[in-house]
Amino acid sequence: MKFKRISNYTLPYHLLIKIDSGTVLYKQGKYLEAKKAVLSSINQVETSKTNLSLSHYNGLKHIAVTRLFYIEKRLGNISQGLKYMNLFSRDMNPIYKKKQLIFYAVAYGELGNYNKSIALLNTHLKDIQSDEKNFCTAVFPELKK
Repeated sequence: MKFKRISNYTLPYHLLIKIDSGTVLYKQGKYLEAKKAVLSSINQVETSKTNLSLSHYNGLKHIAVTRLFYIEKRLGNISQGLKYMNLFSRDMNPIYKKKQLIFYAVAYGELGNYNKSIALLNTHLKDIQSDEKNFCTAVFPELKK
């Protein structure tokens, strides 16, 4: 899918709109076109990496990888979705990688391994609670009591 920039949005919003074009195609049931659009978006995010702040780069990459995983899931290619996730997440911030644990839980659930899926979800929930507690006590030291 070719995308010509016709707006005056800043680069991060321009790229977000491009990623969202894949979402629109996905919602229309055009999964192969959506996949091409998201892969193209990831390529543009990578090309623009030096012009983006680290937080914008990680956020855009995370959104795109998430969309790509769910497109592959819809196409019945869970393993390909996980391969894409591993490939495109290599240089992402560890916090975003941690958020992607849920995709493994979804994958195990789709493949019928419910025990492994539930175990990963429980681990993910404990991580979220731990991160939230650490954040709160860092911001509000009086909560350590």
